[in-house]
Amino acid sequence: EAPAACRFRATVCRAPGALRVPRWDIHGQSIASKAKPMILHFPTPAGRPIALLLKQGDDLRCDSRIGDIVTLANATLASSTAFQGSASTATLRSYAVVPTHVQGLFSPHHCGFVEILAGARTLNSLFSDVYVTARRVARHKFSSARLDTSGMRALFEKKQKEARDSGRSPDAAAYRDILAKYPPFFGYYWCSVGLESSPERVHQFRRAYTDTLAVWSMLGWILKLGDRHLENIMMLPGARIAHIDFEAIFEHGRYLPVPELIPFRLTPNLTHALGPGGAKGRFTQTAVKALTAFSAGAEPALKSPIDIFRFDPFYSRRSVAQGVLDANARLDGVLDGRRLDKQAIVIRLIAEATDESRLIRTYVGWSPFL
Repeated sequence: EAPAACRFRATVCRAPGALRVPRWDIHGQSIASKAKPMILHFPTPAGRPIALLLKQGDDLRCDSRIGDIVTLANATLASSTAFQGSASTATLRSYAVVPTHVQGLFSPHHCGFVEILAGARTLNSLFSDVYVTARRVARHKFSSARLDTSGMRALFEKKQKEARDSGRSPDAAAYRDILAKYPPFFGYYWCSVGLESSPERVHQFRRAYTDTLAVWSMLGWILKLGDRHLENIMMLPGARIAHIDFEAIFEHGRYLPVPELIPFRLTPNLTHALGPGGAKGRFTQTAVKALTAFSAGAEPALKSPIDIFRFDPFYSRRSVAQGVLDANARLDGVLDGRRLDKQAIVIRLIAEATDESRLIRTYVGWSPFL
């Protein structure tokens, strides 16, 4: 069932001077995704087992490099005068990666170990629990007893099909029809947090959620990070947002069967959790400050780790090289060939990310209705 795992285990055991693990405690626990990664448990001298994710089929060198970029981004925010000591709530969380068996970009023979973020939950799993809380608090707004993702998906596909059959593109009105039947609910997450802690704690959690969501949005736009479905975005303890799986970078999402049309994920549910002001308040302010920090100086600090993709022979494809040049241009404040003010860039990006006429044309597996 996991041939790459078996090959990797044999390779490690035969390597000269390799650390010999006395026992692999494999429970056969896999994650429901296309790559079907496995969670491996093995003992340590301290007696506490360590869990690592064994992933195959993706080039984890990319994840490793993005981890370096995230580390440098955090250092940039901490030293930026734009944040003035408030960068702690905007600090991003990366994860350790050990790529192995690398043969070429997007090769099916890749595999490697990925750190499992303790206490993290994907938005896909979190939404189901939050919906239960939302229905208890505002039963009149939500008819179904459980989160009806299959109903949302069916209605979304129906709206797309109706538009195709009539020879036109789906419009914003179709998307609003879906929201009318399935309104956003993620803001009720703070109700469940409030039951377990103080109002001050809820305020801290919401700030951390808003700031990390905003910084990840800007970093994701700079790198043109795609494939941001609900399994690739997680919430950590303390309500911080984290992203995983960075294979679709440098506008790779534009070349999917259904091209991605939005700069980052800011769907109605994510906006609902930002509070009454939505994306117009703290989210916009943090995004502007983050973009200002990333673009500071004659030679922004993030350019060096991004340039590695262009000079690395494993990433020498023409599209990657052009993607790196475009990322550097975005660091210089260039959007669609024009140099714009940071505030203007953020406002425009938010408008594109929340554009209902774009969301209705997004791939259904991306769950744009959530």
